[in-house]
Order: sequence, then C-alpha cells, then structure tokens
Amino acid sequence: MRASASHDIILEEVFVADAAVSVRRTPGLWHPVYHVVSMIAMPLIYAVYLGIAQAARDRALELARRRRQGPRLLDLAGELLNEVRAAELAHGDMIAAAASDDPGFPTTNRVYTARALAGRAVLRAADLAFEVAGGAGLFRDAGFERLFRDLQSSRFHPLQDGDQRHLAAALAFGLDPDAGQ
Repeated sequence: MRASASHDIILEEVFVADAAVSVRRTPGLWHPVYHVVSMIAMPLIYAVYLGIAQAARDRALELARRRRQGPRLLDLAGELLNEVRAAELAHGDMIAAAASDDPGFPTTNRVYTARALAGRAVLRAADLAFEVAGGAGLFRDAGFERLFRDLQSSRFHPLQDGDQRHLAAALAFGLDPDAGQ
C-alpha cells in the first residue's frame, strides 16, 4: 500500500479460512515463492526505472544540443550515456535470469545483484542528466523534477543494497542465507 500512499488498512472481525492462506512462512526466512516473485517482479519494476533514466538522458541531450559543446559537456554526456547503458545491461541480465534460470538462491542473487547495479546506475544517471542539461534543466518545463524524484524510489525496493550484499557474500562463502549469519 506504500505505492498508493494509503499507508494503513484495518480489517476488523474478518475471518480467513486456513484454505485461503496461500503462503505461510517462518518470519525472517525465505519462502520458495519469494524466489519466483524476485525473478518476475524485479525485472518488471526496474523496467520502469530504466525507462525514466532513458527519458532523463534524452531530455538532457536535447537541452545540451542548444548550447556550446565543450570538452566538459562531452565528458559529462559520455558518462551519462555509460550509466544508462550500464542500467540497460543490468536490466537485461535480470530478464535473462528470469527467462533461463530456475528459482532459488543463485537466481535470486543474480537478479538482486543486477537490481543493485541498475539502481546505482539510474541514480547516477539522474544526477548526470541535470549536469548535462545545465541551468535549463532546473526549469519545471524541462521535466527533470519528476524524473529525478521518481528515480529516487529505485533505492527502496528489496533487497536494499546492504541486504543484497549480505546475500551475495553469504552465497559466495557457502553460508545458508536463512541462517542469519
């Protein structure tokens, strides 16, 4: 409900039959269904952030074409293009994992590693788009305000960076990610 900003739902005197509960899990442990959700949901969610970063790139370049293109602008624009491309590659790997891998910790780790890389790249692209656009990018009609704000949400999806790094390291060391080590 966070996405809709409705925050709370209170259900009183509601009966839910045991047969209607589709997933039960021990708190703090991965349920196998989470592996499937990770494979399917993350590529879909990050497709939105990738599209926003691409739109920011396109608007920034459009505004930058109107002014003198010196070495600093070319360097910034090149860095912006690289960050968007990095996000595209990471997103492509999420899709490839969903299309070819089996649900489980190795695939979940692959997807969330790509999510972390894509998230980092789209956030850096947002900053660079402002720099490439120059002062014109600060005007509301340039459209960066909303794009920049919307990209900030990319940092709040699971697994957030610290949890993602912990999962990757636990798997690399042969530890059980559910053991809380």
